[in-house]
Amino acid sequence: MMKRCSSSLAETVANTEDLLTEILVRVPAKPLVRFKCVSKHWFSIISDPKFCHRHTLRNPNPPVSAVICDTSHHPFAFVPLDFDHIRSTSSSPCNNHENQNPSGSGSTSCNPLNSVQNPSDYGINIVQIFYVHPLHFDHDLSSDKIPSGSGSPTCNPLNFAQNQYDDYIKIIQSCNGLFLCRLFRSKNVNPPYFILNPTTNQFSTLIPLPAAVSQQVEPYTISIALAFDPSKSPHYKVVCLRTIDGSKIGRTCHIVIYLSETRSWRLLDSYYRTGSTIPYARVLYWNGAIHWLGMYSEVSYFHIDEERDDFIYPPPHFYEKYNIHERMCRYFRESGDGRHLHLIDIYGPCLTQFEVLEMGKDYSGWFVKYRVDLDPICRQNLSERFVVLFPFQDKNEDEESSSLLLHTPGKVISYNPKSKTFKSLELTPQAGVNDSLLRLEESNYRYVETLACV
Repeated sequence: MMKRCSSSLAETVANTEDLLTEILVRVPAKPLVRFKCVSKHWFSIISDPKFCHRHTLRNPNPPVSAVICDTSHHPFAFVPLDFDHIRSTSSSPCNNHENQNPSGSGSTSCNPLNSVQNPSDYGINIVQIFYVHPLHFDHDLSSDKIPSGSGSPTCNPLNFAQNQYDDYIKIIQSCNGLFLCRLFRSKNVNPPYFILNPTTNQFSTLIPLPAAVSQQVEPYTISIALAFDPSKSPHYKVVCLRTIDGSKIGRTCHIVIYLSETRSWRLLDSYYRTGSTIPYARVLYWNGAIHWLGMYSEVSYFHIDEERDDFIYPPPHFYEKYNIHERMCRYFRESGDGRHLHLIDIYGPCLTQFEVLEMGKDYSGWFVKYRVDLDPICRQNLSERFVVLFPFQDKNEDEESSSLLLHTPGKVISYNPKSKTFKSLELTPQAGVNDSLLRLEESNYRYVETLACV
């Protein structure tokens, strides 16, 4: 009798669209994609752009599910992350080596991240060259199925992007779950750009940039950036800087903006003057603006809605304090809650000591948030070949404290600069995989799950 009653109740819920929608909107994005297979009714609800936007608004700051590295010269690496596991793990003091997880121990009690499963459960996935068609993985990842109960993706989020092009994908930028990419084709002078959503397995190719009308030379694109803020709009924009004289070093640029709502490009009347010390290939969208970081930590930015540009000068005494020729790597990202920008420059010869700079939405300038010293954990837990993945806020930490997620070949470490404690996870690569390749290079991209339409 009770079984029949439960079955009847489930059928009632499933057939009542308003009630079903209220339940589904509370489900994480990745399971919802799988739920499309339940019935045509569920598929219709979950695929509705209005439902997708409502789901995104209800989950404005999803945790980072994975970090992806894409370079033209090294294998494509992907490490899934499980932050629920990080928060449930106790920290070890930096000066207490007995509490650290020994290399190769296989112990899970001190593992902060459930990022690498056993080889049979897909672990770290390496692509020798990330070809679009076909995709060459060390594991058979032809299916997007993820084992139920997994707190993080166990197959590469980008393994669906198969299309008619027999070339590899270059990631340009990730922005709130969407990726701006480009296909490289040897026979195509201007390979297409496209936006993809790894969660929903959807991508959209951008129409070609408009040709020059009154110019004899073809404009050269020095920067292209994705702007997507689901809290403001379900639509995204792509901002492109193109030199007027067609040269790679031109200082005066047109600004062309792609609108996903109309699927068209719009040329602005204003011009943009570039700076000689700012590399425009690397971009960051934050606070409604596209940001470019200069060699001396100066920042140039363009506010999209207001269609204006501005500039932030280097930190005080920068030129006396630092030598940019000794800089080994740098990190420039927004905080997880979107309230700040973070900048980390690591200089030689001492790579284990550096500052974490922060700047708020008022653009009042950089200030030192933390001075980090990794020497106490370097001998047994961190090689000099480490890279900062991103700072993240633990629910158990106060608002003024956050941890740094670090990656070094064979290991992921969560380090709290304020309490000087860390959590370490030994990564176990597959048999035959070169451990030196398991490194998320400086150019890494955060992946968060979203139902956003492309």
